[in-house]
Amino acid sequence: MNTMKTLIYATIAGMMLLLTMTATAQQPSVRVNKAQVQNNVLDVDMDIRLPYIDVKRNESLYLTLLLRENTSNARKQTQRLPAIVIHGGNTKHMYDRSVALLGEKVAKEGAYVVLKNDKDLIQFVPFRGKLRYRPWMQNCQLILVSEVKNYKKQRVSGSAKVISRQLIR
Repeated sequence: MNTMKTLIYATIAGMMLLLTMTATAQQPSVRVNKAQVQNNVLDVDMDIRLPYIDVKRNESLYLTLLLRENTSNARKQTQRLPAIVIHGGNTKHMYDRSVALLGEKVAKEGAYVVLKNDKDLIQFVPFRGKLRYRPWMQNCQLILVSEVKNYKKQRVSGSAKVISRQLIR
């Protein structure tokens, strides 16, 4: 009887460990719904899926979409879009305090959206934006830059992933 209970507990613990490993191993994904040029304006419509992201208490995760010229030039032109910021527990409290003292616009510091960390939830962000079109954007790449920053906004780690080889089709 005791060995049966032990086997059941071990099986449940193994399944929970497996679920935790698969949940934290997923990366943010971006789906481009529309990227078109009209009247010298680039209109971008994307859906960003943030699965099970866990940010440490004293850190924030900055997810920034970057348009980069897709040529062989040594100096490629780039355009950063506003960041999606996910705060850990302590940095969220600091953000809330900034909102209360300075207002939401100042506290956001130009971010597209500021989210609370929730490692048990898949968060979905509809990203809509318009920016001035430049000729190099006709053949640009879409890159997702992930940066982890501490409470002083100093970079702790980062990575970049090409989402689309050619944004405008």
